[in-house]
Amino acid sequence: MPRAISAVNSENELQERLEQHFERHGWVAIREASPRNSNVRADLIVSHDDYGWFGIETKYFDGDGGGKVADAHHQIVSKYRGKRYIGHRIDLWAICPYFSGWDSDDDWYKKRAKHRDQLIRELFCRHGVGYVSPLRD
Repeated sequence: MPRAISAVNSENELQERLEQHFERHGWVAIREASPRNSNVRADLIVSHDDYGWFGIETKYFDGDGGGKVADAHHQIVSKYRGKRYIGHRIDLWAICPYFSGWDSDDDWYKKRAKHRDQLIRELFCRHGVGYVSPLRD
């Protein structure tokens, strides 16, 4: 499976690589954006003239991280939705999880990573949150 981004070792690195990826494909990408008069920060806001404005919450996982997945969901639906960023309403919020080891050459691990990717994507999509996979371009 082609990689959208190369392997990363932290959430900050994940954000940097995503920012670069979006910009290479003609998007504007802004990291750590906050709504006016708010103390919340969205990891990444991206926009494109043809597609609109999107907010992306990134998460880096060293393990399975079920609780961290739930925390990301809560952040998006309870703190970020409905607010204006950079003077714009966000058309869609999305999660971009990265699990360390996704770049493994081990077939068993690749199969497990793909299954985890599908489960998380389905959970978020059923709740109106998009999914950005670092595994696909």
